[in-house]
Order: sequence, then C-alpha cells, then structure tokens
Amino acid sequence: MLKGIVNFNRGLRMTIILSAILFLVQYDRSVQCVLQLWGLVVGYLGILVVSMAIEVTVCIIAMRGSILDTGKRSSMQYILYLRLTVMLIEAGWLSAGIAWLVNYYIDCPIDKAKETVLGMVVFNWCILLSVLITVWCTYDSAGRSWVKMKQYQRSMRESESKFQYKRSGSTRNWRQRKVIRAYQDSWHNRCRFLFCCSTANDRNQNSFADIARLLSDFFRDLDVVPSDVIVGLVLLRKFQKIEQKAIVEQRKDDTYEYLSGVAITPRTQFLSLHEDGADLELFQTVIHFAHFAVRAYGWPIYVITNSMGLCHLCAGVRCCCCLPCRKTGGGSEPEIVEDNCCQCNYAALNKLTDFGDIEIIYATYHVDIGQTPFFVALDYDRKKIVISIRGTLSMQV
Repeated sequence: MLKGIVNFNRGLRMTIILSAILFLVQYDRSVQCVLQLWGLVVGYLGILVVSMAIEVTVCIIAMRGSILDTGKRSSMQYILYLRLTVMLIEAGWLSAGIAWLVNYYIDCPIDKAKETVLGMVVFNWCILLSVLITVWCTYDSAGRSWVKMKQYQRSMRESESKFQYKRSGSTRNWRQRKVIRAYQDSWHNRCRFLFCCSTANDRNQNSFADIARLLSDFFRDLDVVPSDVIVGLVLLRKFQKIEQKAIVEQRKDDTYEYLSGVAITPRTQFLSLHEDGADLELFQTVIHFAHFAVRAYGWPIYVITNSMGLCHLCAGVRCCCCLPCRKTGGGSEPEIVEDNCCQCNYAALNKLTDFGDIEIIYATYHVDIGQTPFFVALDYDRKKIVISIRGTLSMQV
C-alpha cells in the first residue's frame, strides 16, 4: 500500500504539471514537431490517469484482510499484471519522447513545453530503471523449484503417514541441494553485477560467494515486501528500547550507574584521575593509543578534528599544485602503499611523532573486499609495536 501511495503522489504531480503545460501553452498544430509534441503530452496524460487509477485500486485491495488472511487480497496479482502492462506502454511512450527530443528539440519553436518534456522523460526513465533494477534484484528465479520441492516433501510425508513406511532421503536431499544451489547462484550473479567495478580475483569471488550464501539462506521461503522489512526493523528497535528500559529499571548490575543523566549520589564512583591515582595511568594509556586509532582514518579525519589541520597538513605533503614532489631529508622512508599523489594520508599519519618517539614503518591505504587500510608503528617510549586497523570510513557516529 505504501508503494501505491508514493506512485499515486508522483503521478498526481506529473499530471498537474503536464495539464498546465497542455492548457497554458499555445500549440501551433500546423507545425509537424509541435503536433507530435502535443500528442506526446496528451498520450502521457492518459497513461498517468490510468496508472493513478490502478494505484488507487492497489491501495484499496491491500487494505483488505489481515497479515494471515490473504484470501481477500487474491485479486492483487491480476491488478499487478495490469500495472506491468501499463508500465510497458509507458516505457514505449517515453522511448517515443526520446525520439522526438533527438529529432526536434533544438529546432522546434516551443520552448517551455519541450523543456518540460525533456525533464519528464529523464525523470521517468530514472524511475523505470530503478524499478527494473529492484525487480531484477528481488525476482525469485528459483521459486518454481522451491515450490516443487515443497510439494514433493508434502507428498512424501502423506505417503509415509498413509502406508507406514519411510522412503530413502537421498532423493529429497538431492532436490533440496538443487534448490539451495539455484538460490545461491542467483544471488551470486546479482552481487557480481552490482559490484562489477571491483577487481575480479579469487578473494572477491569468495566474498561474493559468502554473501550470496547468507542472502539465499535468509530470503529463501520468505514472502516479504520492502515495507515488511521496514516495519520489522521499527518493531525490532521498539523491542530493544523496551528491553533496555527493563534492564535499567532492575538495577541488578552496574549498568545504571554509567548511563548519561543519572543523578550523582554519595555512592557514585568516579575514576581516580588525580595525581598518583589508581586509574590515572590507565586513562593516559587509553588517550595515548587513541591517537593511533584516529590516524588510521587518514587526512579527512585529521582536518576535521584539528582547527588548523589543513595548514599543518600542507606543510607535510610531498607535492603542491602538481609540481614535482619534494625530496625529504635523509633517513629510511617507511613503505607506503596506494596513498594519493601528494601522500596526504601519510602526512597526517606522520603527525603521530608529535606525541613521542614514534616511527611509522608501514602503511597501506588499499581498500578492497576483505582488505582494510592499516599501519604499523614503533612506539619507543612505551616499547610497543602498534598495529592500527581502520574501521568503516563514515562521518556518522
């Protein structure tokens, strides 16, 4: 129903815009290109009206019955077939619009109408392409085999209960393996298409196979639509909040004492951070190694977390304004893998030396499936070898 409402609103906006163009713009039908443009607008208005009527019907039928009572919505499949037919007609009409734009857009003497048609064609083709990609990703190519396997298993159970004997499980296992393999192959092909720009190597293929296996196990024999997934996530979040509130109200452990906004009482315990305090050294150690963790995210995070970070960063880059790279001073250089041309990431990473006697010996910024950027440093002050691995590079917490 949600999708029907969204499509109805989209069709209503397009109908209002095209109606305004149709009745407010003067069309000189004696000109061939203007006459064809007028026909395109009128024809697409008719398609939009039929589409909105179908979307209203979809919403009405979707409100019938309940989650388990699907019999009252049995006519939905025929409405969807009708909507698919109208969508194909719409795609053909938009193709005719593309042909008109190619032949007459520059020379046809009707400015506002042809600009509106151009925006209409581009916008609706984007919508149709998104629909095609969604259908391709969600189409259950192995559904027929799954239904046949379920029918076969049901007939086997009925035969076993009727004649009081058991058949060999080899045939059943063969059928089940065949269906599972079909689901995994379909998801594997989708992953390869969606990530076609990634490098084709054995590691990526193994990762795609793992993802396909996970998705096939989850979506097999699961009849849901995107709105069901959204509702499930909302209910899950609500359940988590209820569980969290129940745990906090029990006060059987120390969780309550560490929540933000809790009142301070004489029994509240604080970290002992004064001089010679028991927790001071541990707290300073956490702060010290937190700098290593932040530097793994490269120069963007360094610029964000430092008010003068950009100025400090420019002083450490290897080249400026595409000029030849400057030569650094003597000493052994660390091995840097796949940094940018100016080595901005290494320039931000090298600021770790401001916090003590620290040496960077290796850093890689190569990003791929299953391969995360990291660096290795020697902390001579604390006599530690530090390996800092970057997490997800997201600006949101």
